[in-house]
Amino acid sequence: MADRSDAIRNRHQQEQRGTSDRGWYVDGEKLEEFGIESWKASEGNNYIAIIPPHVADRYFGEEIYVHYDVGVRGSALLCPSMMKRKYCPICAERKRLQSKGVADEDTLKQLRYSRRWLYFIVDMRDDETEAKGIQLYDGPPTIDKAILALSTDPRDPENGPVKDISHQEEGYTLIFKREGTALNTKYSAFVLEKFTEPLKDEWLEQVPEFEEILVWMSADEIEEEFKGAADPEPKHQAEAPEEDDVEVRTYDTDEEPEAEDKSQEEKVNEVKDKVRKRSSRRGR
Repeated sequence: MADRSDAIRNRHQQEQRGTSDRGWYVDGEKLEEFGIESWKASEGNNYIAIIPPHVADRYFGEEIYVHYDVGVRGSALLCPSMMKRKYCPICAERKRLQSKGVADEDTLKQLRYSRRWLYFIVDMRDDETEAKGIQLYDGPPTIDKAILALSTDPRDPENGPVKDISHQEEGYTLIFKREGTALNTKYSAFVLEKFTEPLKDEWLEQVPEFEEILVWMSADEIEEEFKGAADPEPKHQAEAPEEDDVEVRTYDTDEEPEAEDKSQEEKVNEVKDKVRKRSSRRGR
């Protein structure tokens, strides 16, 4: 009789590492090399310090667009159309079905991408959480919108002073509340708390670039994953964001949008440019 003990042992190791057969957009093996774990907002108040990138004029968050539940394995893949303006088989299929009117709304929704924001953070709740060092926060757009609102002067958001909350010495801890679960999750009570101590040098030295931990698939690989013919042993995935955090983008037109409403996107980019320039002038 065959002995499946090795298979059971391997599956246990997968579970301990937080892996499965799914493809994923964050490389968990890379995170392990950097000594970084994934972080999730807990019920109640959360306290995070955002660690700035090495490039002084770069924004401290990374906007990503993700296709979830792809293929038979339920993989999550970066959308090349939205992130690199390259061909995406999933977006192309959605557009084809939509134009022919042969798919129901649930099918079209399944093929839409979701918008996310990545941040390298330190949990400042207490000494124990701070001792964990840098962690990766995969959050909803609500978080970035709140950061932008708190970083600018409400009386003059276009030309007023800007706060770089990731500044090593003059930055702020972002405090917010999470309530509810699944689709009833709400984020509220966003406030900034001035640093009483500067960010540690070791954190600024350790933080990787986002490009180092993202997993990019070619159009052919995405096609294989989408159709269920992918390699059964993908890269080690990082911990998935909670389902209630995932914001699915919905559009009623046949054309895929550029990213967001143009005027709104321009406004957001102006604020981010101010944060970059202020960080550049001050340095870390």
